[in-house]
Amino acid sequence: MKFGSVAWALAPLLLASVAVSAFGQAQVSTRIVTAELFPTSAERYKLPFPLEPTRRVNLLATSDGLLRSLAVPLGANVREGQEIAQLDRAEAQARLKIADAELKERQAELDEAKKGNGKVAIAEARVDAARGRADLARLALEACTVRAPFSGKIMAIPASPGQVLLKGALIAELADTTSLRVLVPVDRRAVSLGSAIKVTVEGQSVNGKIDAILPLPENYSVLRELATQFAAAWVSIPNSKFDHEPGERVSSPYLPDQPLVNVPTRSVLDSEEDEATKVVQVVRGEYVVNVPVKVLGVVAEEWTQVSGAFKVRDVLIVSSSAPLAGGSFIRLGGDNAANAEPADPNQPGAVASVTAPAGAGSRVAPIGAAGRAKSATKSSSAKKTTKPAAGGAPKSAVPF
Repeated sequence: MKFGSVAWALAPLLLASVAVSAFGQAQVSTRIVTAELFPTSAERYKLPFPLEPTRRVNLLATSDGLLRSLAVPLGANVREGQEIAQLDRAEAQARLKIADAELKERQAELDEAKKGNGKVAIAEARVDAARGRADLARLALEACTVRAPFSGKIMAIPASPGQVLLKGALIAELADTTSLRVLVPVDRRAVSLGSAIKVTVEGQSVNGKIDAILPLPENYSVLRELATQFAAAWVSIPNSKFDHEPGERVSSPYLPDQPLVNVPTRSVLDSEEDEATKVVQVVRGEYVVNVPVKVLGVVAEEWTQVSGAFKVRDVLIVSSSAPLAGGSFIRLGGDNAANAEPADPNQPGAVASVTAPAGAGSRVAPIGAAGRAKSATKSSSAKKTTKPAAGGAPKSAVPF
């Protein structure tokens, strides 16, 4: 069975004769339900989220003509109003001369009309029309000089001097890099418009602000395989000191960076050290290991998707009828279960003998049980010993 592309399966392993070596601690009999884990790599969900300028414009040719010169190189920082390129001005200058001459002619006609030699109203209208044509010709001449509308950086120059351009052809691309933005996936339940967010830019933690929250775009569709309720957020990042450049990669804090698995919800516990941190218990190399996890969301009834430092051969501890301390030694095929106190026959799972490791100051409550055991008696034994592992070979009592 699959949820998205994250494969999962539960296959209860009957630990018919499991022994837990705790070196100096009394053994208790318990019942343990386990399941195989099939971690999925988080690399599949590491999409590129590049920074881009908040303000960006294309500088275009205002008319058909020849590109005479470029005043700045690619990548140059320019100020507002600075010349970027020069189009051929000959035709525009000629049209301006014609318009100015016509304006003088109409002005002379108006002067004659005011002396009683013509209709003044008609002459005034002709002067106004001529003045408008002269203004248009002057604007066309000024448009032959392409200038920066704001201070910024030249990001692209696809045209070359000597090239004949059509009206609307791209001459250069200008961007204001004092403020950058990025479209990143976020958990819509955890963010709001205008709220602050911390993202990672090329390994550096950076503060930003959410300017807009939108539906997840189609090129991010692979993220729908995850249980997190994703939306897309435009995040703005101030860059007045030019610490960052457009194109730098951004990491979202809501994407997993460790392997993913789907586990029964009852196997996700509060950490003994910090209740805000969640853990699951696994059997790894014959030891109980508490693995801190990030909860991504619910994938089905009684199933939760988590991300953590899982390994391929980890075996999930779904539930236990007695506390299991991290670091307890577990040996498959052992024969100590018969020496432990009898387990409750009404509990699910296979019978196993469990003993906390020496020096354990706290215990994890039974997985799947309501509540948590927050403390236990510290062991008076501080001496480290070894116990034969399965097969008779000695094994260190310290799991890490």
